[in-house]
Amino acid sequence: MAAYGPQRKDPSEIMRGIEATPLFMDSLPEDASENAHLAALQSLVFEGPPNEVALNFKNSGNEAFQSGKSGYKDAIEYYSKGIAAKADDDKLNSILYSNRAAVNLELENYRSVLTDCSKAIKLDPKNIKAYYRSAKALTLLDKIDDAIDCIHHGLKLDPTNTSLLSLLSTAKTRKLELENKEAKKVEAEKEKLKELQNLVAEILKRNIKMIDSRLLKDTPYSDTKKITVPTQSTLAITYTSLILKSQTMTIGQSPYSPGFKPLITFDKETKTLSFPCMFLYPEFGQHDCIASVNERDTFFEHLSEIFAEKPYWDTNGSYTPDSVEVYVETLPKALEILNAAVGEDRKSETKKSKLLKIGKKLTVGSVLEVKDFVVVDCIPVFFVVVAGSEFEKTFKEKYKKRS
Repeated sequence: MAAYGPQRKDPSEIMRGIEATPLFMDSLPEDASENAHLAALQSLVFEGPPNEVALNFKNSGNEAFQSGKSGYKDAIEYYSKGIAAKADDDKLNSILYSNRAAVNLELENYRSVLTDCSKAIKLDPKNIKAYYRSAKALTLLDKIDDAIDCIHHGLKLDPTNTSLLSLLSTAKTRKLELENKEAKKVEAEKEKLKELQNLVAEILKRNIKMIDSRLLKDTPYSDTKKITVPTQSTLAITYTSLILKSQTMTIGQSPYSPGFKPLITFDKETKTLSFPCMFLYPEFGQHDCIASVNERDTFFEHLSEIFAEKPYWDTNGSYTPDSVEVYVETLPKALEILNAAVGEDRKSETKKSKLLKIGKKLTVGSVLEVKDFVVVDCIPVFFVVVAGSEFEKTFKEKYKKRS
């Protein structure tokens, strides 16, 4: 039997009906076409003369922007649609660009702010807010001179504008901060250069010879043309460039970075040099790189540290401070280049490299000053083999055959 009169509805069904009414909506559905009431309202925004459509979108954008961060995306979309409406009102279009810039300013999209403000000012040269927002973005980008210029243009329109005057004060303060920062940077770079010059002077004083590995290549690198063969007058400059190049290539650190320290260092208190050193174990294809070896250190001291424990590759335990010998390799081509640089027309006896045995009790500095030894790329290299071993004999024989 059919029921007559008003029927009782489920409360949840009633709420769904209310929430579907645009007036009571908490948020817009993704597809407005599913709601006939909402679609009808939205059509009013899109329909009508371009000026009216643009104005509607401007008002919708303002409401979305004022709703807070959650509405920024919608605000940009509304202002963009208002611009796309192509109203014939330059002032209205200027406001749309300026308002979109305001949203992007909050979102820290400063490049977009500058683009929109430029268009806004072109459409309406009296749009004071566009000058302010442009100047604010320029200040935040640390383009202070441009920001101050923009502020002055705005103040010509409104000399008492408190927002612009406040921003001008901020920009001037920031300019002083940047100038002080730059002055400190310049001073720090001068100090670094002075230290570097002192370092090179100490290297030259000891007659330590250094060369760029790229000058020794049979097939030079593509940038070899940029490498100047040193002369007596340019040797200090060449060594300075080599130190900077080696630092950058070895650990990827720019000489202009705050924590820059050359691979080679000079201690002002002890008046000693320290070099990074490479100890090679050719028998096993292994090596140890010691970041800082003082010129007064002996080879035995470092070998004692290296072999304090048996290396994992030394299965027989043959490598000990007492059982090994240390050798260096001569580089005839490098010697000829450097001898010519200092005015010595001295040719090497052989075009081939040879091994020089050095005493373990010698200091590293005394070996660096040996006339036939050249440091390549700021890193001295030493060969370590077991004395009297079959490998030592074979190793030495290879060099003899080259002679």
